[in-house]
Amino acid sequence: MKKRGRTPESEEYEFGYGKPPSETKFGKGASGNPGGRPRGMTAGRTNQLALKEAYRPVTVREGDKVLTMTAVQAVLQSLVASAAKGCGPAERNFLETVQVIEREGAARVTARHKAKGDTHQTSDLDAARRIAFLLSKTSREREQPQPSQPAPSLLIKKERIRD
Repeated sequence: MKKRGRTPESEEYEFGYGKPPSETKFGKGASGNPGGRPRGMTAGRTNQLALKEAYRPVTVREGDKVLTMTAVQAVLQSLVASAAKGCGPAERNFLETVQVIEREGAARVTARHKAKGDTHQTSDLDAARRIAFLLSKTSREREQPQPSQPAPSLLIKKERIRD
């Protein structure tokens, strides 16, 4: 039975297409790519790159002015401008973004109150009633002229008379 592969040390070894010279061959156990293939993009790395790009300064022309701002600011400014012009998708996107931010802020406030131990929560109806009361009170005070304040000595005498 004839051996299929010939060793490079033998005198009969021929090199050519698909048969590299023995000097350039990898040794046993040696890899052609010792560092290995670079790893793929991980979620953390992707997020880091996205944030780096989001806060990268960009130059924006606004009328005659040239401003430098972060990419996030420029995109939000463009989104608000599109929404103000009446672009439906931009309006929806902007309103949804604002609502998410407001919900997150309210959740943080609620969490802070729970952490402090504040159990008293004012309902929207109670808050509206308080605001209406304060507004009516201030409007009544503005309409009525303030009586001149009596001298402090008179106040004391009145209190003594009442006793």
